[in-house]
Amino acid sequence: MKSASNMITVLLLLAIQIVTWGYCSENKIGLNSHTKISIAVMELEVSGVEPEIEEQISKILKEKFSKNAELIPDSIINHKIQEISSNIIGTSDTAENQIKAGRMASADKIITGLVTKIDDAIVISIKMTNVKTGTSENAIVNCYGSSEELLKKCISKIAKKLMSNIEK
Repeated sequence: MKSASNMITVLLLLAIQIVTWGYCSENKIGLNSHTKISIAVMELEVSGVEPEIEEQISKILKEKFSKNAELIPDSIINHKIQEISSNIIGTSDTAENQIKAGRMASADKIITGLVTKIDDAIVISIKMTNVKTGTSENAIVNCYGSSEELLKKCISKIAKKLMSNIEK
């Protein structure tokens, strides 16, 4: 009788542990609370800017965020966006589709933005969106000129501002 009681106790403790582990894992708490947040950097929209500048900005963003976050690979994001585009699950709302793609790729946040050239200034508007809640933080920086060094400084400011929102 005591053996059966011990067996039931062990099974109950095991069940509680499994449920707790699943909850903690899903909510990123518990023993792995130091787990890095996962971020997907989406392709930035451009207006009046050469595609090479968008690629350069995306590369710098990824470098900056990779220090404090786990980046979702572009191949996964592109596959999810393609899946949404070719399915009825997509809408005509690009922002909504990007959030869906981020969710499908298991990202916590997505980075989207617009790079615009106005006269000699490059205006970089970057938004980080929480894919679960849809809330976003914006970082807008005006860059005068288009040198690589200037872009790095601008993107560093943006990444620092957005990462400070994560670390709060």
